[in-house]
Amino acid sequence: MKPRLMGPVLLALAAGLALGPGPALAQAGSGPVAVLSVEITGDAPPELRTQLQRSLAGGLGAGGASVVGPADVKSALEQRPELVGCTSTTCLAEIGELVAAKRFVKARVDAAGSTYLIELELLSAEAEGAVISRVERDCTVCSIMEANNSMSEAARDLLRAKDVESVPLLVNSSPSGATVAVDGVDVGRTPFEGELGPGEHQVSVSLDGYADSYRTVEVEARGSAQPVEIELTLTSEKALVDQVTTERPFKTLKWVAGGGSVAALTTGIVLLSIDGNEVDCGRTEPQTQCPERRETTAVGIASLGLGAALAGVTAWMFVRDAGEESATHERPTAVIVPTRGGGAAVVSLRF
Repeated sequence: MKPRLMGPVLLALAAGLALGPGPALAQAGSGPVAVLSVEITGDAPPELRTQLQRSLAGGLGAGGASVVGPADVKSALEQRPELVGCTSTTCLAEIGELVAAKRFVKARVDAAGSTYLIELELLSAEAEGAVISRVERDCTVCSIMEANNSMSEAARDLLRAKDVESVPLLVNSSPSGATVAVDGVDVGRTPFEGELGPGEHQVSVSLDGYADSYRTVEVEARGSAQPVEIELTLTSEKALVDQVTTERPFKTLKWVAGGGSVAALTTGIVLLSIDGNEVDCGRTEPQTQCPERRETTAVGIASLGLGAALAGVTAWMFVRDAGEESATHERPTAVIVPTRGGGAAVVSLRF
């Protein structure tokens, strides 16, 4: 029995070596990849296009795909010129029927001297928006050989990129022990470890006696699964109340000073208006003149001066309070402190 098995075993091993390493085998069932275009802009030498096309094909082959080159794609599209340059899912489906491929690659290289910016897109008619993945490589101060190596590596990575299903989520708060909510749903307490799917999410932490704290994060649908780390600091409700009540140091005194200013000015005006009037001497006969007259000029002027001084001080205190207020809260009329299950309102009226 052993001699009969030896031949098939050797043939299988030889086939495995011919196909290449394990990743190529894993990708073999994904079908060929058609190169739609290789666009080169800038001051690249003419021979670079052919070299980059070969490097692109080599990188795709290293990623485990068979390649339909741009020349073959161009030949197939001669009978359907309206499909040239079209990358909608409908067009890709029709192109795929012509070239027998379900995945497509668009390449763009921007050359500026010895700097090359390489952009690759992997497309499919079955992908939402037609784009499966994107890869960019920036090769600065590179030789043509290095630019070709970057193209090959980018093509290989393009096939390995995949949609991100979820990324790790790490949430810490100060103080710790706060409830963590993701999109309004409680998921645990800090320090918290979980996962986030693609899209925009609102992460909040809440703790009794403290105002809630929020952070909006967005997870890209395609890319590396880097963890999302969030550090949130909670502010106590008492600190918010103290901030509102102490942000105007002259909140009461300025009104007292203002009232005193009005009283002093009024008194000064009255005293000046009665200056020189006769004093009631208790006379019985109207024709009899009273030798005494009112002397209120000095007191009236002093009262006016005091009123003017108090008015200046009052105006300064109003301006000072307004400055403190705008520097912290942009002149709010109320502060709402969010709490679990409701909220606490601290109202501060401004006049």
